[in-house]
Amino acid sequence: MASRGTVLIGGNEATLDRAIDALRDGAIVAVKGIGGYQLLCDARNDGAVRDLRDRKRRPTKPLAVLFARAGADELDGVRRHCAPDVIEARSLQSPARPIVLVRRLAASRLSPALAPGPALACCRSPRPRPAARRFMRDPTRGGIATVAHEIALETGYRVVLDETSLPIGEPVRGVCDMLGYDPLYLACEGRVVAAVDPAHTEALLTAWGGLPGGAHAATAGWVERGRCGVGVRTLLGGERLLEDDPLPRVC
Repeated sequence: MASRGTVLIGGNEATLDRAIDALRDGAIVAVKGIGGYQLLCDARNDGAVRDLRDRKRRPTKPLAVLFARAGADELDGVRRHCAPDVIEARSLQSPARPIVLVRRLAASRLSPALAPGPALACCRSPRPRPAARRFMRDPTRGGIATVAHEIALETGYRVVLDETSLPIGEPVRGVCDMLGYDPLYLACEGRVVAAVDPAHTEALLTAWGGLPGGAHAATAGWVERGRCGVGVRTLLGGERLLEDDPLPRVC
């Protein structure tokens, strides 16, 4: 359902083209990401940047600027507007892609409203991997079980979680055994659940394993054709049906 003045657009390419046009016209665009929405605007448009500050109620904190990858070290886009030193450049090139404060060049044409001081908050755009990554969710509320049910409902396929490979710590298992909790439904902050092309699984696990906090990245299960639902391959080799938990998860 669209509210008054809202235009609904079908198709990925048409939606992307419309979003680009809106950014060029000075609009603010909301893009759904992991765990919420990112608000985007043209960093060169002073009016759009100030409007974004008002909407986010962020009067002074620097706004992050997303730079496209360009050049041999992928930092030419950053250097058109900033002067990163060796340590800052190394941070921007790292797989974690952190937001880094970098001294702004006087000749930069980016809006002065992006940051009140002499530094810009810079980050690099990610490398596109459309063939490898199919689906990503934040399991903070509802745990991996809720995410598995979302995958099943959205695809109509069957999801099987494998308890032998799920990275559940022994202390967590012990507490769940004592209190009668299912660890698959526990809130799980700072994690991501992704459905990926099987051909790219090992490469993605290696990449994630090299990130801060990624040491326990693991294959949690698989998606297969069959009756829509979620099953669990147990530690004993059997299988049980995982019911959708109707209780809300508040954290």
